[in-house]
Amino acid sequence: MQRFFAKIEDDGRVVLNNDDAHHLVSSVRIKSGEKIEIADNGHSFLAEVISASPLEIKVLEPIEIERELNGHVSLAFSLLKGDHNELVVMKGTELGAYSFYPFLSERTIIRTEKGKEDNRLKRLRSIAKSSAQQSRRSLIPEVYSYIDYNEVLSLPHKWKFIAYEGEACSSNTLRNALKDYKKGEDVLVLIGPEGGFSEKEVKKAIDSGFKAISLGRTILRAETASISTLALLGDILSE
Repeated sequence: MQRFFAKIEDDGRVVLNNDDAHHLVSSVRIKSGEKIEIADNGHSFLAEVISASPLEIKVLEPIEIERELNGHVSLAFSLLKGDHNELVVMKGTELGAYSFYPFLSERTIIRTEKGKEDNRLKRLRSIAKSSAQQSRRSLIPEVYSYIDYNEVLSLPHKWKFIAYEGEACSSNTLRNALKDYKKGEDVLVLIGPEGGFSEKEVKKAIDSGFKAISLGRTILRAETASISTLALLGDILSE
């Protein structure tokens, strides 16, 4: 069943944006009487197409299945080469990430300006939306503008971690670190670039309240580290 993010009016009418309305009518070729799913403000609903031309959709009932994690998970990742950023956002959205913070660190290969709104960023936001629809999320993860490393360290989350290769094989795992986690608390994890974090960056993060964690016995590629971290957090925050 198709899922769309839309605004639901007080009388139960569904208001799609122009692109989604066009897709539903021209690509999906929706017909009167067909059902779709609508997500609005973190809540999901079953809706019916009353008319395809002009397009009219009405909400029928809430969908009780909870697809979001028991807390907000944010991933801060250093910008990567090629389409690896897209992979991180796509799979991260499917795995339940609440927000993404692409940042610039010492060893970031892709150079850009903090705060810049470029086509790469627009593409990541588009991927977050389509992935949220595909995985039937109740909300679209926020993909923030580029920030620098110091700004990442000042983000106000309850639980803050930095994945560091120096902790490989140690007992400082996410599961052990979150043993006292309480439902609803927010979690932020930092993942470095292809060359990893510098020792100075790791020390700075720890001094700023982050805990260095291990992602296992092997050294992962940056994009793999992001995806595996979110998969583990999804497991922990679904319990």
